[in-house]
Amino acid sequence: MAQRGSFCDFSASRGSMTSPMRPSWPAFSPMRRKTRHQSNRLRPYQRPTPTRKMIEKRRKTFRLNSFVAKAAGISRRKADAGIFAGEVSVDGETTCDPSVVVGRDNVVRYRKQAIRLFDEHIWVLLNKPRGYITTKSDPHGRPTVMDLLPPEHKTLFPVGRLDSDTTGLLLLTNDGYLTQRLLHPKFRVPREYRVEISGRLSPDEVEIVRRGVILDGRRAVPSSLSIASTKKKSEIWRIELREGRYHEVKRLFSAVGHEVLALTRTSFAGIEIEKLPEGHWRLLRDNEIEVLNERLEKYAEG
Repeated sequence: MAQRGSFCDFSASRGSMTSPMRPSWPAFSPMRRKTRHQSNRLRPYQRPTPTRKMIEKRRKTFRLNSFVAKAAGISRRKADAGIFAGEVSVDGETTCDPSVVVGRDNVVRYRKQAIRLFDEHIWVLLNKPRGYITTKSDPHGRPTVMDLLPPEHKTLFPVGRLDSDTTGLLLLTNDGYLTQRLLHPKFRVPREYRVEISGRLSPDEVEIVRRGVILDGRRAVPSSLSIASTKKKSEIWRIELREGRYHEVKRLFSAVGHEVLALTRTSFAGIEIEKLPEGHWRLLRDNEIEVLNERLEKYAEG
């Protein structure tokens, strides 16, 4: 008489009824098997309908790594790394466990900055002036982009970075999830700049920039490049890139022997700076936020 198998017992023979994935209790007896056509018919998995209590619990609590990723606008992997490095604290106590459950009432700090989730997402478009650094705070006391916002928007964080001497469009928000998608390389979100360079590009130099330049072992290729205007000792070009690499525009033109004299970002993910004065800000309209989400799907598809 055959012995009853178990789910972890892999010693049973291939043809035996006591295989590890099919115990030999009566529910699996040959008399109760379905026909060939019935057994091959795949049934879609149906997730149990969540109760109101389950939904409320999900909304109120989060795993720590998920909370940090969403609230700080970073990837889950980076959130895990920060937790393991001791950069995250909950209610004043540093924790290295990413599975700790936290809620909106807990005080969570990431790199000594308090972070939290918001029921309503706010998006601000800022025309950044020259001389301001893109960060929440600066230990050296330099002016930051947060100094240009009113007190009720001090909890927002910048979407990406602009150099201190770079002006133009900068988005700030409390929507960590959408921020992460906008900055992720796979979405290839377009960034358009107006750049003034010293001297004039020769036809060969224009071709070199259009074909791309190797930066840090990878080729940086603009998706578009066109002349905007010409001055006596300089030229102004419009250039569009699909990555936010370090000093990418400056290094592209430096590779062909031209210094960048002025750099302004005029568009990001299709959002235009329009006629917003330098140093001023405005809230994104609802339709602009909807367009951001729609364009992300379009960019992801290629």
